[in-house]
Amino acid sequence: MRCLDIDEPMTEPNILSGLRTRILGKTVYCYSSVDSTNQVAKELASGGAEEGTLVVAEEQTKGRGKRGRSWESAYGRGIWASLILRPQISSFHTWKVTLGAAVSITRAIRHLTELEPTLKWPNDILIRGKKVGGVLTEISTQRNQQETNPLILGFGLNVTHRQEDFSEKIRRQATSLYIESGKCVSRVTLLQAILQIMEEKFCQLQNSDHEQLLQQWTVLSGCADEQRTQSPRRIGHKVTYLRFES
Repeated sequence: MRCLDIDEPMTEPNILSGLRTRILGKTVYCYSSVDSTNQVAKELASGGAEEGTLVVAEEQTKGRGKRGRSWESAYGRGIWASLILRPQISSFHTWKVTLGAAVSITRAIRHLTELEPTLKWPNDILIRGKKVGGVLTEISTQRNQQETNPLILGFGLNVTHRQEDFSEKIRRQATSLYIESGKCVSRVTLLQAILQIMEEKFCQLQNSDHEQLLQQWTVLSGCADEQRTQSPRRIGHKVTYLRFES
């Protein structure tokens, strides 16, 4: 039996059932197909959607990665989601959200599977050198200039894809949890784990500086003995991260 035949659909009742977060994902918008979950989240944020609002789709027809590159988002095969965040930080510090999210997703995969994904600066999630997921953070312009511009945190993860589900263009570079493990992973369970770890991570970051986050990222990247020259280590002060209370 294929993973697609037994996997739970990404619906609000399924996602909320057993979700143990206080903020992230407590409000959920689920769609069968959208152009981009980030775009939907931007529109919701512009309308005043609360922090932690989650947008999930079974399919993206115009999914995007870094530098505007397209992201294949096959129907029912992965986690295609975006969160609305309202951090009290400048746009210059949004890399911390990106790294925190990438670390959280990697840890969730390691927790629920026997796989050991690694990270590639700044937002790629790899397994055995092939891309299995990624994170895209974008600033959403707020109509009310008195309010902080929302941050849209989008993430995509290939879960139940078979090799033939990828286009020939990316087949050699892309992979999925199913391809790498041979086992079916519940997308709903994995999404719940990601949200929980993300919330814990953002709480920790509220009172810690970026050095701890960079250290965690470096360990998960498999480059613990290297100093990444592109890492923004020159930023030396603490920030208020999100409105989460530890």
